[in-house]
Amino acid sequence: MILPTIFFDLDDTLFDYQGAKNAAVIQFCTLANKSFSDDQSVIALWDEVTFMYMEQYHRGELTYTEQQQKRVSAFLGLALDSAQAQQWYHRYQYLYEQHWRAFHDVLPTLKHLKEYGFTQAIITDGPPQQRHKLQQLAIEPFFEHMTIPQEVGSPKPDSKIFILAAHKAKKCVTECWYVGNHYQKDFMGALNAGFNSVWLNRAGYIDAAQQRQLNKSESRGWCIQGLDELLPIILQNKSY
Repeated sequence: MILPTIFFDLDDTLFDYQGAKNAAVIQFCTLANKSFSDDQSVIALWDEVTFMYMEQYHRGELTYTEQQQKRVSAFLGLALDSAQAQQWYHRYQYLYEQHWRAFHDVLPTLKHLKEYGFTQAIITDGPPQQRHKLQQLAIEPFFEHMTIPQEVGSPKPDSKIFILAAHKAKKCVTECWYVGNHYQKDFMGALNAGFNSVWLNRAGYIDAAQQRQLNKSESRGWCIQGLDELLPIILQNKSY
């Protein structure tokens, strides 16, 4: 029997990106003497500039370092040269890494999957530096390989990144499972690529359109609120 490969997203699936980022941004504002009316306003601005410059990075318009510099300059509202901007970004990065944590259900799930003999791997929209995150979280040994947008020229939900990951695992797409927190990029992206797809919806909210899609995807798509629900679903599925 050929066991499927279980692929995971990283940020906000295994790693509490929102928690680490939000805490770091608030501390960064204090360090930079930048005032905001409330914490949500400062987080919203950081998210806005992050999205804008990361999109340019994914389109190949900026290097990873350049998007860091432009992001911090826009956030601080300062005309910084590249060296100054990089210094400020390094200050943010230091604060950010102090808050790096895996979710509580990650390690038990990875251990159980390994005990059952499943190969595990990562598909992430992040840069090559994501491997450092796996190392710091002490979960890198669980994963055979990692696939990132730079290898195919486009991020999720483009099917190419999923198909390349399946090729690395030497599996056809129907022998692959993907678990991620983002409905469109992760769940729908993997589903459209032919994977068995699991939406990790920790908040638990599902709108009507999402529920209709889940109903249509009954044999290949699932929604869970915690990773502890994952292994029973895989074991109950007879596609492998």
